[in-house]
Amino acid sequence: MLKNFSVAAFLAVSVFVPVNNYASVSGAEQNLKLAKIALKLEQFADAKKHVAEGLNANPNEKTEKALKKVDKKISKKSKTHTIKGKITTGYETHSDIGAAPAAKAGGDVTDYISDDEDEDTEIEEPEDEMEDLDDLMEDDSFNDQDLEEVSDEADADGDSIPDIEDTDIDDDIAGGDGFFSKGKDSENRFSQGLKLSHSYLFCNKGGYRWNTAGAFVNANNEDRTELDRRSYAFSTGPVFNVPSLKLKVSPSVSYLTLIKDHNENASAWSYALGFSYKTTENLTLTAKVAKVVTDIEAMTAADSTSYAYKLGSSYKLTKEDIINFSFSPKNDFSGKVKNKKDNYGYSISYVRVLPWKMAASFTFGYKDAQFINLDPQRDDTTYKYAFQLGKKFDHGFSLTATLLDQEKKASLAGKDIRDQAFMLVAGWGF
Repeated sequence: MLKNFSVAAFLAVSVFVPVNNYASVSGAEQNLKLAKIALKLEQFADAKKHVAEGLNANPNEKTEKALKKVDKKISKKSKTHTIKGKITTGYETHSDIGAAPAAKAGGDVTDYISDDEDEDTEIEEPEDEMEDLDDLMEDDSFNDQDLEEVSDEADADGDSIPDIEDTDIDDDIAGGDGFFSKGKDSENRFSQGLKLSHSYLFCNKGGYRWNTAGAFVNANNEDRTELDRRSYAFSTGPVFNVPSLKLKVSPSVSYLTLIKDHNENASAWSYALGFSYKTTENLTLTAKVAKVVTDIEAMTAADSTSYAYKLGSSYKLTKEDIINFSFSPKNDFSGKVKNKKDNYGYSISYVRVLPWKMAASFTFGYKDAQFINLDPQRDDTTYKYAFQLGKKFDHGFSLTATLLDQEKKASLAGKDIRDQAFMLVAGWGF
């Protein structure tokens, strides 16, 4: 470790702020910048030192508030144990439940909304404007992405039938033709969920964490009770932060079990390795590879082993505007399953952070699935359009509304399917 971090941090600051600008800023403002850099590097002792020096340098009112805000974040991020959770309840109406996703339409837009009431106290410089979004998008202590992805691998369409034995391949039923319509396969669904996570910071110094998360979801349908489902998921693994390389490495192991008709219907293990690389202050690149082993309890189905890959990027255009992109191929290497398939997909989303603790997003997704061992062979393409509006309230409460239009076009006649849905989810985070 560098013996004199202040010198190194000062040089790092010069990457973002020209040296000749320092003639016009105070010692308090310099220490504020150095404290923020140390905080991003999870060098908490150095960050504390620069906050103290800044407060002793007679800062103006705005800088003093910003220094105290950084000090608050240091105390929060340097905790050895961090426990978080969220309880949700939701309502969905679908024109065709057979195409319904597992209550997902591109994530929860409220994740981009800051809880900080004092975010207007920042000194208005480009690197400062991104700070709150950085904190939200890089929160290593509560990342349940593994739980969601292993759930998708077991039952991507959310109809409670494991994909590798899903008879929907042969009997797609056209539903309603619009939002809130009541077609032959239309359905209302009610869901409840619980997520818990624990993050352990090694040695209280930063750089290394061990994260553990669990989730429970219960979904009941108004008419199609045979599609009711419960799922339990668990994920654990370390996060290695390498500040000098702007790199995070996160291996993980995840498990999911899907319960239908009060019996375990499927389970899946996922062994994943993820990377996150921050190329600039505004652009982050991600990569992930996972081996997923799915076990089907039904005697008619065989186990499935697949390899899933994901490349992604997140670019912050401004303090309020973010663009996300992902490309996700998957290969199934099991030769005995009924619906062996290889597929790939991509999605692009635009997120806008609004006033009054609100945010909106628009997502477009595309997926191509080739069913290799069906006769005749089949190739499906799915298009997804989702608009989401979310708001955070005081005391951890949130509300998210989603409009979703998802259409699957099959190469075989009569197999096309379309679902138009409205989803409303209320949550409480603690």
